[in-house]
This record gives sequence, C-alpha cells and structure tokens, in this order.
Amino acid sequence: MVANVTGWNTLFGCTGGVCLIEAPFQMFNSSMQGWVIGILFIVYQFMLYRKTQNITLCFTTGMLFVSFSVGLLAATGQMNPSSFYVMGILLVLEGAGILYQLLVK
Repeated sequence: MVANVTGWNTLFGCTGGVCLIEAPFQMFNSSMQGWVIGILFIVYQFMLYRKTQNITLCFTTGMLFVSFSVGLLAATGQMNPSSFYVMGILLVLEGAGILYQLLVK
C-alpha cells in the first residue's frame, strides 16, 4: 500500500530525471502554501547582500530570479500570487537603494 503523501505519486511515476526535482518541490510548495520560491528569494537576497555588500549585484540577480519565477512558475499556477508582490517590493527597495547611492555618493 502506498502512503498518501504529496509528491509521492509523482516520484514513483517518474520515467525521467525531471520528477526527482518536481516531487520535492510539490511537497515543500504544498506545505508552505505556495511561498517556497518567495522564501528562497528572500533568503538568497539576504545572503548575497551579506557576503558582497553590493546592492547592484543583488538587484541584477534578483531581476533574473524574478523573471525566471514569473515565466515558469506563475504560468503553472504553483506559486502564491502574494509572493510576487513581496519579491517586487524587495526589488523596488533595492532599486531605490541604487538610486540613493548614485545621488548621494
């Protein structure tokens, strides 16, 4: 008997390597109610800024991350729409920080 666990059927029905990524994503995404990518984005931005102290790098890579998320995950409906607002607000704040650095320094 197979347990009723989210992502379990995807993992066992796998014929290629894609299911090995999709099954844990389904599990984490369902347990965090669609906020997995938003949380990963915030942690990624925080860690990158702490290591580099470069807000321009954070903004540039954040734009790439968000465009990837919008293109692949929003089209499938596996992402909470509120997490796009959080990512957008963070990018706007980073853009404002870049403009502040340009005008003050």
